[in-house]
Amino acid sequence: MDTLLSVVTVSEAARMYEKNVRSVRRAIESRHKPLEARQSGGDWIITVESLRRRWGAPKHPVDTSTLACPL
Repeated sequence: MDTLLSVVTVSEAARMYEKNVRSVRRAIESRHKPLEARQSGGDWIITVESLRRRWGAPKHPVDTSTLACPL
């Protein structure tokens, strides 16, 4: 998997899994299966693998059209 596609923001994760942003942020802070994430400035970056472990396959895959150089 491309390195840039292995992480997503909270907003992207919410779209991928049809969750609200607050649910994703709570999952980052959860004691049960917390998401692997770190804060970069004002944004949280989450690994796609930790999202899959918590919620399974995404309902909507990562949107590669937003990359500067699409694959």
